[in-house]
Amino acid sequence: MKFAIPKRGASLLLSFHLHKKVVIIIGSGKLAASRAFACLEADAHVIVLGKGGLENACDEVRWRVAENEIEWRDIEEEAKIWNGTPVEDSDEAALLSIISSVSPIYFLCITDTMISSSSSNNCSRSRRSATRLYEVASIVHRIPTNVTDMADLCDFSFPSTHRFRSALHNEPTALQVGIVTNSKGCRLSSRINREIVARLPRGIGDAVDNIGRLRDKARVDDLVWENQTAIHISATLPHEVDTDLPATPNEPVPQSVDPEIQVAASPSQIQQRMRWVSQVSEFWPLHSLANLRDEDLHSILNGDITQPFTGPEFEPGNTISTAPTLHVMPPLAAPTLPKSGRIFLVGSGPGHPSLLTLATSKVLQTADLVLSDKLVPEAVLNTIPKTVELRIARKFPGNADKAQEELMHIGLEAAKQGKVVLKQGDPMLYARVSSEIEYFTANGYPPSVIPGLSSAFAAPLSAKVPVTARGVADSIVICTGVGKGGTTRRLPSYGRGTTVLILMGVARLPEIVRIMLEDEHYPNYLPVCIIERGTMPDQRVISSTLSNIVGAMSSPRVEPQRPPGMMVVGWTCMGFLNGIEGLSEDTGSGLKDRDLERINSWLGSEPFIIKEGLDESWDGI
Repeated sequence: MKFAIPKRGASLLLSFHLHKKVVIIIGSGKLAASRAFACLEADAHVIVLGKGGLENACDEVRWRVAENEIEWRDIEEEAKIWNGTPVEDSDEAALLSIISSVSPIYFLCITDTMISSSSSNNCSRSRRSATRLYEVASIVHRIPTNVTDMADLCDFSFPSTHRFRSALHNEPTALQVGIVTNSKGCRLSSRINREIVARLPRGIGDAVDNIGRLRDKARVDDLVWENQTAIHISATLPHEVDTDLPATPNEPVPQSVDPEIQVAASPSQIQQRMRWVSQVSEFWPLHSLANLRDEDLHSILNGDITQPFTGPEFEPGNTISTAPTLHVMPPLAAPTLPKSGRIFLVGSGPGHPSLLTLATSKVLQTADLVLSDKLVPEAVLNTIPKTVELRIARKFPGNADKAQEELMHIGLEAAKQGKVVLKQGDPMLYARVSSEIEYFTANGYPPSVIPGLSSAFAAPLSAKVPVTARGVADSIVICTGVGKGGTTRRLPSYGRGTTVLILMGVARLPEIVRIMLEDEHYPNYLPVCIIERGTMPDQRVISSTLSNIVGAMSSPRVEPQRPPGMMVVGWTCMGFLNGIEGLSEDTGSGLKDRDLERINSWLGSEPFIIKEGLDESWDGI
């Protein structure tokens, strides 16, 4: 008999439960803060080993030390304690000192092998130093070690992760996903992670938590004998029942039952209930699992595993969902257009394929060649028939003008061959439509312009951020954060009743905020929203104030960022649930104090808030 031949080079994917176990992090920059946060969520005891004193650490590390969430050790001070064998430098001495005093250490993360932007004194560790620390920890003391950006000095790697939040109460759930590229595409792993998350149903984290509750009840509830002489199962269950399901729910579910439980419960009853849990996990629609109530759990454990819910994912007699996904749009009937050289400049919408105009969708079906801006999302490009040639602008910093000229030349040559050419993007808003019209017209092919839904208005609306509101904001200013040649443009002066929409400005956020605060005298507590990938399933809205938004966008909770993004500045960012009605007329004494009360009501105790994804109403559109 032959068996599968292993293909070398993969990772062994594991998840660790680090309850009160010690993790050492060397470095005190933003990456160290990110690693610390991940370890804290896994219930680890985190010790950060940094150089130059705590004042040299990034803001988040200092804050977590002050909150007693993590422990701080200074390299120089720790090195003085070491009195063992001679070593080359203080870093090695400090590590040996901690290893000798803290036991056991489960993991070591060396994060200061890359330049940190959080402090000018946080320099990158040399490879020689990192190698020596790795040898001491991993080889000599057998502590699994990860050295940032040095794959050959890593016993393990950190996947790109996402922890799902409850759709009901917005709290983290038990469900996590992680993507590992085995050092082949670390940056790409974040994008793949977002793509996977965007395709999973809303509330899937609730489904996992509910199945967890169901499994616990299957093992514990009502399993004592009627005379109640036995010890309750939860007190005699030192090990979790095996959670690995068989290949099919119709096969027996293996169980691992503690011998003491044999007195307290019927093994056949436990196995029967676990079979029911397996059946429900396998066959019930995810949205049904996400909406399980306590009474439903009880019914399932009593043998009623008939799926009781109905909804868009499930209809009686049909176990296969036919609802369209957010990424697929059925082709529309193509109009009959004369087969001669024509050029269309079309608006491809803010991102979601359902927001393409009917005119654009129809012309897409007739085109011979589509010229696309690189920011047009894959979901929109997927609506183009496979028979249509697609060319994407080869734009990168410093090459935008040449890439634009190349694209216009390709379009003109195709039109001369009698082809129908489409150029996608937002034709009129900070685009190159004037030069395109001039170029094609001068060469005998005046283009037709088909407007699209602009992201300037669609993205805020999809995030439930009104750009105007009666009594709050009665005017809008749309501007760009990028001037000609990449310069930063002058921004509008502050007006209490004006909402400022800034496109292409997130990459220059610190400079834009400085100009607003120092040159244009905006209040530092003015609400701000950054809307990333507006209208797409992985849309994200980061809300804060002008004084905190730069720190929010550089936080490990936010990085990496998700371009394209736009900036909304003004009181309407707070929405309508925080007492902002009549705000623009509120000009009396004590105005600032009332404003700060509104901000505190909006943000609570957090410096910023994050909202992921589109509203549930978008499901199936």
